[in-house]
Amino acid sequence: MEISNYKLNSSKISRDIRIAVVSDAHGCDVNMLKNALEDIKPALIAVPGDIEGKGDKFSRTSYSREFLRMCFSVAPTFVSLGNHDVDITHDLVSECGAVLLDDTYTVARISGADIFIGGLTSGSLGKKHKRLSKTPEPDTGFAAGFAKLGGLKILLSHHPEYYPEHLLQLDIDLIISGHAHGGQWRFFGRGVFAPGQGIFPKYTSGIYDGKLLVSRGAGDHNAIPRFFNPNEICVCDLVALCENL
Repeated sequence: MEISNYKLNSSKISRDIRIAVVSDAHGCDVNMLKNALEDIKPALIAVPGDIEGKGDKFSRTSYSREFLRMCFSVAPTFVSLGNHDVDITHDLVSECGAVLLDDTYTVARISGADIFIGGLTSGSLGKKHKRLSKTPEPDTGFAAGFAKLGGLKILLSHHPEYYPEHLLQLDIDLIISGHAHGGQWRFFGRGVFAPGQGIFPKYTSGIYDGKLLVSRGAGDHNAIPRFFNPNEICVCDLVALCENL
């Protein structure tokens, strides 16, 4: 497990805010994640989809509860729905202390600042579609409305392929995604394949345009092994600009 660190400046906060991103858990060892998160000491944890691992519904929901309770024990936790999260419900998430953002947003008081945190639900949630086909559309109306809010806005959006067509031009400070699993195989810093993006995908790992953060994912559900592409937790430090101090 790798910890990848990023920094973004913001004029909308007066104190730095540390965000831990745990995407695509897919049944990843909860104790290992807890140890890493406790060392990171985040102000909030962003989970942009695909919590569920393999197995029947009982084992999937049992893992999701264990994972979410662990996250909430470390920091306030916010969750959006990825394409695998068919059993993630509001009741399950709230029971664990976390907040589910299903094409909705909330206002959270973090490090002395009120932050708008939204979740754009996967358009392919519970649907089957070919890996090379276009990902089904999200709720673009929600995204557009969210972008019109004032203050610092963070959007959890599982699919990075939504970014160029639906999110790039919107006034959103930080968009957090996963799904691409780093392109599964990485050579010379570039992924080979990602569902919804195809061969040599553009958005697989890191920061793009100073506003899109794509995690390679903490876990895996793919039978094809990763190469040169370690699993990761992303740490994004939002740094307050000096004039706000």
